[in-house]
Amino acid sequence: MKNGPYELVLAPDGYPGRLYRGKYVYEHHLVWWKNTGNLVIEPMLIHHKNHQRRDNRFENLELQDRGMYSTRHNKERLGPIQYVEMECSWCGKIFLIEKRNEISRKKASNNHCSRSCSVNHQWKLGLANGGRKKCSTVV
Repeated sequence: MKNGPYELVLAPDGYPGRLYRGKYVYEHHLVWWKNTGNLVIEPMLIHHKNHQRRDNRFENLELQDRGMYSTRHNKERLGPIQYVEMECSWCGKIFLIEKRNEISRKKASNNHCSRSCSVNHQWKLGLANGGRKKCSTVV
């Protein structure tokens, strides 16, 4: 039985893991349990090495930490990081930003190479300090 991209099968008697609809288990979890004797417990998950989620042969399954799994798949999905050049609107220095941030940065009217350039530009525009000018009066 299909459940999204994964296969559900009838759970055998004595299966100690989570059941779906009272009697089904994900096939890859059952295969893992039969071969290792261990259940998959958060934050771990089972990864299909060949990315075919219905290929539940034990040699195609791998136990992974959820965080590492997400990191690896995001790198595969996004590909290598690409950079584009931008010019600082305060000092004129050319700096690099990640290409995926380029669109949002181009929409902003002020692009700065550093925090100090951003603050200097805000002071010039009177935006820093809530729009108030620096008090120069000494009492």
